Amino acid sequence: MTFLIAAVCLWSNVYALLQEWRWKSPFLAFPLCLLAIFSLPNLYYGIAETEFTASAHQVASLWGTLFFVCYTFFRKVTRGAVRLAAPGGEENDPAALSTACKLSGLIIFAATILQMAFYRFSLQAMMASSWQSHREAADSTLLLSTYLFFAAASYTLTSLRIKGRFGLLFSLGLVLYSVLILKSRGLVVSLAMPVFVYYFAHARLTRGHLVRLSGFLAVFFLLYLGARSVRHAGSLNDFRGKTGSEVIESSPTDLGDFSLVKSFYHFFDDRFPDKFNENITLWRVATILVPSRFKPEPAQVDFSLILFEAYYVQSASRGSFHATAVADSYFNDRYLGFALYSFLYA
Repeated sequence: MTFLIAAVCLWSNVYALLQEWRWKSPFLAFPLCLLAIFSLPNLYYGIAETEFTASAHQVASLWGTLFFVCYTFFRKVTRGAVRLAAPGGEENDPAALSTACKLSGLIIFAATILQMAFYRFSLQAMMASSWQSHREAADSTLLLSTYLFFAAASYTLTSLRIKGRFGLLFSLGLVLYSVLILKSRGLVVSLAMPVFVYYFAHARLTRGHLVRLSGFLAVFFLLYLGARSVRHAGSLNDFRGKTGSEVIESSPTDLGDFSLVKSFYHFFDDRFPDKFNENITLWRVATILVPSRFKPEPAQVDFSLILFEAYYVQSASRGSFHATAVADSYFNDRYLGFALYSFLYA
């Protein structure tokens, strides 16, 4: 029964992905990522995992199915509304692509300057910075640069579309900077995902196309896991000073983001901690423009910090924990969260 319910959840996720693929939609990244970090691991753990109860696996699968069914429906509604309000233009317009590339290039250049200013433009400071020290010393300048990076995430794709060599080399440099200095997987994803999504959405499924996509994915995962290994090794100086075997020993042994679904099982088997089931994420989004001192109590603390303390039983000063979108909807509202949050994502 557990496997059957998990398989239904997997299919509902795949159906949502196929719908976006038929539309050639950039939003196929959302169901694609959930397929990788929720539905497939959930199917695997439903068969191989004995740490949690069967009920926990089944509820996670049922909740995921409801989430994806609602998401698929709401995407049809929102897509229809957007098409009526703003009919699309010509996506291959060279002038529009060139303008988009220049604009995103300016934004990403400003973000890079802000990042380097955080380290006072010192290469030595960059190489000596660890993930923990970087996180503890973060200020508004670093936060602004991070948001600018995400806003300019189309830079790699537009550079590729207009065959801009400088843009592609600069993007490669930013990816290496993200892996080695920032130890940030998020920036690697933001620069690489638009490229993969575009070519996946427009794939003709020929052998050559599949080989190129597979190669791109292999390089992406290598960089993604590399950022995590450097983060756990400490600073880049620490990483350079270790032998290959020492790097392997210091690398995390868990499945990382592919084991996030375990948090769903954990909090189902255990009682809900305080501040769960209070729609804190919704409160935070609704009051994003309200100054901190005027925010209502549910919006005072980011839900990822609450999750970290509840899951690891440690102070949130040591990190944050980001559950999958499916699990997050359950933790925020375990009665109607699958409908409410799937609508917001759609």
